[in-house]
Amino acid sequence: MVERAGRATNLRNGDLVLADRGYARTPGLLHVREMGADFIMRIGWSTIRLLTPNGTRLDWNALYAGMQPGQIAEHEVLVDHSGRKLGISILLLTEQPPHGQSLDTIASYRARPVLTI
Repeated sequence: MVERAGRATNLRNGDLVLADRGYARTPGLLHVREMGADFIMRIGWSTIRLLTPNGTRLDWNALYAGMQPGQIAEHEVLVDHSGRKLGISILLLTEQPPHGQSLDTIASYRARPVLTI
């Protein structure tokens, strides 16, 4: 288990780092990739600077537009940190409303971005 991805020295090609949003820091993600490992990480909306493949800021509303509750969508994005850009895939997951509640209330449920590579 890696306490902080940016400190890990024992990662190698084929390893997989799983982490929650408290560990979502761009330098650590870049370090994981430089060591040859992959990651799956839940992130907050603004913790990591994400760009479209052409370099513009990611528009979360546009990505989630039209997604249904429980749907998963994959997009290619760039992680940007001090001019260093890393291409990754991002999986977007939308939450299901709690059992017994109608889909009309879905606006009150947040979608959750998950970074994968």
